[in-house]
Amino acid sequence: MKHILIVDDDKNIRSKLAEDLACYGYKIQSAEAADQAVDLIKASESTSQPFDIVIMDCLFNAGESTGAEAVSRIRIAGYKTPIIFLSVLAAEKNKVAALNSGGDDFIVKPFNILELKARLEAVVRRCKGHASSIFKLGNMRLDFYKEACYINGKRIKLTNKEYGMLELMCHYGKGFVVSKERFIHHLYYTNPPSESKIIDVFVCKLRAKIASYNNGVHYISTVWGKGYTISEQNDDQLPSDFGDGIYSGSHNINMGGYINNQNKMNENHHYHKDNATKPIFNNHLLEEDEV
Repeated sequence: MKHILIVDDDKNIRSKLAEDLACYGYKIQSAEAADQAVDLIKASESTSQPFDIVIMDCLFNAGESTGAEAVSRIRIAGYKTPIIFLSVLAAEKNKVAALNSGGDDFIVKPFNILELKARLEAVVRRCKGHASSIFKLGNMRLDFYKEACYINGKRIKLTNKEYGMLELMCHYGKGFVVSKERFIHHLYYTNPPSESKIIDVFVCKLRAKIASYNNGVHYISTVWGKGYTISEQNDDQLPSDFGDGIYSGSHNINMGGYINNQNKMNENHHYHKDNATKPIFNNHLLEEDEV
């Protein structure tokens, strides 16, 4: 889930833009002044989920910094967060000034929300080193636009959570370690699980699915105490008995030869009688796209 900061002094525009983008699954935060945005961007860099992109209006109330002035300060401070300008000022000189200040794109108001979505996705890809919408690693190909993963040309079926984890690692690229906290921020807009070990569960399932299509190679390595990364190395072996008690009887699955048995339950995994067909991990009810 991408984290977007919307900066505009018009409350109606901020609200409408936040509402429209949230429909596509983005996590939204807003600011009404350019100076406030500078502080938010600086603060977010020390968290587990910094902003993926900023949407910045060019003009603000008299006496306040312009969007271009704020972006210049952001770049001088060394922050590389991609920034898209929105403006009613369509003159070429305004576009040039905004881009020269450190902006990554410029969109003239009014605009279509689908164009904005396409542009922000393209800017994020470029800033993370992906000029195209395709990420390739070994026999695996991830299509960000289609939200699909292919192994040796064959599409593999992933849940929303599994795809979201793989997408996040591929966005950051080979060798970048993604922490469990960052995975949770990416996967859950509301009601995040209290136990980060659920990420280990998703990783094991994801590894098993990729490996079953790829002669045992899954591309996901553990960096102990820090998180996970993707690489062409196959440093981790699937456990011989994974996820005891995670699945109810209707969700037993064969994952590359590793079968989860509902009768093997430890004290940390519980079931709720009102949700007998849905598994629970440490009091977090797993939804359909998680199992």
